[in-house]
Amino acid sequence: MSKWMMWLFFLACVFWLSHLRVNAQAEQLVAGELEYQGLTRTYTLYLPAAAAAGEPLPLLIALHGGGGTATQFMRYTGFNDLAESQGFMVVYPDGIERQWHDGREIVNPNIDDVGFIHTLTAHLQLNYPIDTSHIFATGISNGGFMTITLACERPELFAGVAVITASLPERMRETCAPTPLPVLIMNGTDDPLVPYDGGAVVAGDDERGVVISTADTVVFWREVNGCAASADVSLTIDRLPRDGTSVNISAYRTCDSDAPVILYSVAGGGHALPGASQYLPRRTIGIASREIDGAAEIMDFFAGIASAN
Repeated sequence: MSKWMMWLFFLACVFWLSHLRVNAQAEQLVAGELEYQGLTRTYTLYLPAAAAAGEPLPLLIALHGGGGTATQFMRYTGFNDLAESQGFMVVYPDGIERQWHDGREIVNPNIDDVGFIHTLTAHLQLNYPIDTSHIFATGISNGGFMTITLACERPELFAGVAVITASLPERMRETCAPTPLPVLIMNGTDDPLVPYDGGAVVAGDDERGVVISTADTVVFWREVNGCAASADVSLTIDRLPRDGTSVNISAYRTCDSDAPVILYSVAGGGHALPGASQYLPRRTIGIASREIDGAAEIMDFFAGIASAN
């Protein structure tokens, strides 16, 4: 065979293998619709290869930020690759007009996103092999606030939640009465939109509710879960001194409920998932830390819960 023919054969093989890989990825994604409150709600579901065996698998509900979409959040986090290795399904719902009505002052009383998420979960259980004892939720910013709202109003649905760039809204401090639940919080100390030390949440010229501080949010969940006041693990990660950030991890695992509270405090970090892209300029969202892979940390947290019981 001539070198020219061998080169053509090589290119054909690369194309064929790439085509197979793209088709395999496409077959693992399901674009779905669900009617709720007279509205057509949309979502994207990722099915790992393990789903083909028919055994019940954990489900992660991943909620985009305000102005985002399910597809954008899926690409931003890289959860699909992590879910493949851990044997998780992941569903990415879409908010109405790219927003979640999450229990802050910006609530639209005509849209019940808590009810939608609950209905979506029940809908998926009818069609896919989901381990109903291991359903998890995570979200960033507006999606993070929505995750908190779900934990407050439907804690029995979840085996754990992870909150990114969000804290407990002030108006929910007295009304949130969840049962104990494993909680991971990942916030940047220099977040220009959601203040780490509490205060008004701002986006441009708009104020979007008031939050308590990250520290007080941790105390809130520690008290709910019956955790000791002192962290069992305290660790600082600063692998890249020049990136302007470090990550302080405080793990509260001595809890009456066996439901830990984990804080990832990103010193110098902004309104972003650590390890993900700098999706907007630093002057707008602050620094997207490169110190850790935040999505991997969250998935490991959930996988640890799923494997423990």
